[in-house]
Amino acid sequence: MIYWWTESFRNWYLGADKVGDVGDVKTGTNSRNNDRFYRVFWELSIKNIFIRLIDEVLVKKYFKFVPLVKGAGTRRWFEPLKDCILINNGINQFIEIQENAWKLGGGGGVQSPDYYFKQGISYSYIGASDLFCRIRKYQSAFDKAASSMFPDNPKKLQVALSTRVVPYVSQSINPTINNQVGDIKNLPIPVVENWQDYIERARVLYDEEFSRDETNVEYLYG
Repeated sequence: MIYWWTESFRNWYLGADKVGDVGDVKTGTNSRNNDRFYRVFWELSIKNIFIRLIDEVLVKKYFKFVPLVKGAGTRRWFEPLKDCILINNGINQFIEIQENAWKLGGGGGVQSPDYYFKQGISYSYIGASDLFCRIRKYQSAFDKAASSMFPDNPKKLQVALSTRVVPYVSQSINPTINNQVGDIKNLPIPVVENWQDYIERARVLYDEEFSRDETNVEYLYG
């Protein structure tokens, strides 16, 4: 146990629910050739991108690209639609990516495809001083730099992980710059009263912010 934690904090941590108790944590895809398979959405025709809000029904039909969640940078709370990944042959296929990985050898390729297009929380794979988490706005695939948690209640967990105590614990149990799946599973879940108010307020603010940025698909001209 962390020697600089006080006894009361240590007892709180031991008694708190952990991320691994409320859902799965999954590693995302490693394409092995991002230049070939990745695009930002403004490079593409919108008609070739599968765009569905996370709460909409998943319709399995042909699209050339689907949204992709990549590393966080400094983004938090909500994931906009910025990046896309080539599939060419239908939802949940990703055959070209897997065949490319097999050809190159040494692992990689499609990871956790059963969790694509579901609501989840991506976390920053690389982070020296903070933990940036964000839930999806759109049904998406996700890559290795955006490995994700899939809890029973993503919105509630998003609020809990956005408290200041969680990055502190994260840096204590894993002082390196890489956030490993096992470390994420051991993160505590603080109890946040009225968490619904926080997530709704964040959604309203982020929708307003996304609509002002012309690099976002939600951009409103004028």
